[in-house]
Amino acid sequence: TQYGNRIDQRNFATYGPNLVVRPLSRELWNTLSDEVARQCEPPVSESIFCDGLVSLVAGDQLKALLELGVACEIELTRLLDDVARIPPDLAAKSEYIERESPWPKFSEKLEVWPEKLGLERSEVFTLPGLPRDWVDTVKDLYKLRNSVAHSGKLISTASSTSVSMYLFAANALFA
Repeated sequence: TQYGNRIDQRNFATYGPNLVVRPLSRELWNTLSDEVARQCEPPVSESIFCDGLVSLVAGDQLKALLELGVACEIELTRLLDDVARIPPDLAAKSEYIERESPWPKFSEKLEVWPEKLGLERSEVFTLPGLPRDWVDTVKDLYKLRNSVAHSGKLISTASSTSVSMYLFAANALFA
């Protein structure tokens, strides 16, 4: 979907081994046609999120968890970077932009920086249909992502049910 200069992908979720896709409207097809003609590319975070969906449907849970975790990290960083550069000017925004130390830890980016930059606390962000515990689940997803990225295996066993739970939490982060 295109909103002005912003290109956005909205994804659904999985149920069992099947990917559930809403039918595309004529309006959406027209925006896709325009984006292809202009050679627009989706944001990297959303492209990797879609890769995670495909991996989950293909039955590759390790790859799905890795991709969903990476997508969340990129999207969260993108959000904070964007918010830090728009008015109103706050001391925390300057601190964020001018930081010289390594990136904040993922949990700090998720739980501390949004509020410091003027957004509501992540823990209270909700929309209809979002899991209430999405923040804790995204943090767990990121730990699993680290496990897969650094060792090629999970620190714990993730069943297909819990992988779906991580998918819904990642979708909440994107919202």
